[in-house]
Amino acid sequence: MRCPFCQSLNVVVLDSRLRDEGTVVWRRRKCLSCGRRFSSREKIDLSYLVVVKKGERKEPFSREKILMGMVKSFGKRPIPEDKLEKAVDEIVQEIHKLGKSEIKTSLIGNLVLEKLRKLDLVAYIRFASVFKEFKNIETFKKELERLEKKGK
Repeated sequence: MRCPFCQSLNVVVLDSRLRDEGTVVWRRRKCLSCGRRFSSREKIDLSYLVVVKKGERKEPFSREKILMGMVKSFGKRPIPEDKLEKAVDEIVQEIHKLGKSEIKTSLIGNLVLEKLRKLDLVAYIRFASVFKEFKNIETFKKELERLEKKGK
């Protein structure tokens, strides 16, 4: 890795630590040329992952889209930001474990629903109403009944 200050490649790692439940490696580095210190973070690269949308259209995977969908589902309901970030990280980890280069939006949506069901049932219903394309109040009722049978 190049030193961000002098661009030298003569850099050593002083310390490495796992962050965010092992999904990020934080490294403290020192440039042996200029003596300055800096930090770097390593995270799993998901740029290879493609999302297959309805109609077979494809687009690059976006963690931010998952996060924004969940944020919209909560609206003004209370949820700590770190709890939401953790849920998104868990979804991304589950996707990564599949080892596929293409993933359907339906699978991502179902993973989001699973997390939302555990976090907040109102947010779950809000997301489900869009994801499952509820057409009328009866569809809402059926989903609520299904939730009650499952025991939340």
